[in-house]
Amino acid sequence: MSGSAPRSSVGQAPLSAYILGHLGIVSSESGQLSEALAFILAAQSRAARAPESTAHAWLWAVEAELRSLAGESKSCLSALDRAQAALDKTKPENAPAWIYFFDGAELASYRGACLEQLHQPERARSVWQAVLASLQPSLIRDRAIYQTHLGATFLDEGELHEALTHINEALSIAIDTDSERAMRRIRRLRPQLTARWAAEPAVMEFDQRLRDAKEPPR
Repeated sequence: MSGSAPRSSVGQAPLSAYILGHLGIVSSESGQLSEALAFILAAQSRAARAPESTAHAWLWAVEAELRSLAGESKSCLSALDRAQAALDKTKPENAPAWIYFFDGAELASYRGACLEQLHQPERARSVWQAVLASLQPSLIRDRAIYQTHLGATFLDEGELHEALTHINEALSIAIDTDSERAMRRIRRLRPQLTARWAAEPAVMEFDQRLRDAKEPPR
């Protein structure tokens, strides 16, 4: 009898790895980075039984995000490169329908977020500008999210005017589309603005707009 894994288990390996990956994301959202990384590494091990696919690329991207949160620059960038390599190698028949959302544009957003987290604002800005330039016009809520990220790269360098230009655009979109996801991102940036520039008229105006916006559900 061959020692290789049964064909059925090989075929299901990416899906089971994907589930483990989401468990890792849940752990990271509760601040358990070590546990989250353990889930991702286990997921990658499971996925290794099957040919390279978009699921593999997604798992590498998630690992990169976790590494950036831990401040592990070298490991983060390595994981991003492996995600790109997996995506480049993926054949159409190895792109599961249940991970339809993960493509080159989505990987670029992971790269931008990682570089931002690693405090490499110039490199992150270049990525976010490219993401915004290639974004489909219909994806207006995504534009709000990406604008907050672009604004954050300017905040990291103390460039208030440029930062507010993008954050205010994101706020307008968030209000118009009733996007709570975008509003959460904007509220996360508020302390950086008010801690340093609370007395600036432009910041005071932004803060008033934010207070006037719909409050999140309790």
